[in-house]
Amino acid sequence: MQLIAIKPFKYANRALKSGDLFNAGRADARILTTLRKARAVREPSRIAPPPSAVAAQIQQSSAAPQTAERSEDIEKLRADAEALNIAVDGRWGAKRLQAEIDKALAG
Repeated sequence: MQLIAIKPFKYANRALKSGDLFNAGRADARILTTLRKARAVREPSRIAPPPSAVAAQIQQSSAAPQTAERSEDIEKLRADAEALNIAVDGRWGAKRLQAEIDKALAG
């Protein structure tokens, strides 16, 4: 098992400094980590890439163009609502704005 020294100490006739990498058996590794003289070196887990169909869906549904269109739609709805003398709340989304406009036009 690969370990990294936390403190300077001797192991297997070798003087280790803090940060040195070395290999130790499983039992020795357990003892050294318990005594806080070393810690295990962990390899980052590797995640498999998504299937090609999923990757294609991710690329197709890029959020940037949709967000720009939605913000333009919301701005237009806000302008329409203000033209109808509706007190527009900045937190309202497109659905709420459209509902308020429909309510004002119906009543």
